[in-house]
Amino acid sequence: MLLVRDGKLLGMAILPAFVCVFCLIFSPFCLSGAYAFGDGQEWRRLVDQGDDLFEKGAFHAAATVYQQASDLKPEDWQVRLRLGRAHARTGRDDLAMAELFQSLVLNQKNPTLNADTRCEIACLLMKKGNFDEAGGQLKQVLELRPEDDVVRGNYAICLDRIGFVDLAINELRIIIKHNPMSEIAYYDLGYCYLRKSEFQLAAACFRRAASIKPSNPSTYVGLARALMGMDKDRLAVGVLKKALEVDKSCHFAWLALADAYEKLDNKPLAVEAYKKAVQMKPDDPMTKAALAKLLANTTITR
Repeated sequence: MLLVRDGKLLGMAILPAFVCVFCLIFSPFCLSGAYAFGDGQEWRRLVDQGDDLFEKGAFHAAATVYQQASDLKPEDWQVRLRLGRAHARTGRDDLAMAELFQSLVLNQKNPTLNADTRCEIACLLMKKGNFDEAGGQLKQVLELRPEDDVVRGNYAICLDRIGFVDLAINELRIIIKHNPMSEIAYYDLGYCYLRKSEFQLAAACFRRAASIKPSNPSTYVGLARALMGMDKDRLAVGVLKKALEVDKSCHFAWLALADAYEKLDNKPLAVEAYKKAVQMKPDDPMTKAALAKLLANTTITR
């Protein structure tokens, strides 16, 4: 969720891509199990109203209505899940987490129905950077829904972030086995191989991802990083120019291009590429680092 498609937070430009790739988005109607309404007409009306507001994207209003329904029937785990989900969509993560865990407590007799709740909890934990606990939640979901590649993709992200790159690779391979046309899985697999410095395998994955979805500039950035890992810097420059043809505003491509030019000892073009990166996204941490490097280069030039 969380998280960017240029592979930059992953050690060498990797996880936000990875992370943002498999985001978990559920409608209020993907609840497991029966829609357990009570006899109260007012309670039923409130839940229906909350669902309608949620469906329209009015998350603050939906949370207010769900809270009213929960006050009328505080033991209902499904309304707690709805309320937690609405809070999460409005950025009130602490309130969301409290309601979601309460939903788990209230539904201990039917734990197989808690998959959606655990997915929501995992999203919040990943957002906080707690990939260890998030992975634990997702693993439990996978035991119930082994065919769910969205959950498996997030689980792979968690494994990668806590250092189990080989296990993450195994999970991504399972996704590809399920869906050979999964551009996202090939993309993320490429970045896992980059982390292991297995550049040829990484390049093959990025090429496959680009063949499936040639309109994603981040895939070309990954391919260029793999080529640079093999000291094929001139080829990397060509690939990055392709990325910029797809999206001139992709600052990750400008950053990678600057790195490639530096490796080729072409300082003027490297400086220009850094300037472009700063221009595209001045508040990004990587861009700030590039700016510092640019200033250092400028000082040296003087």
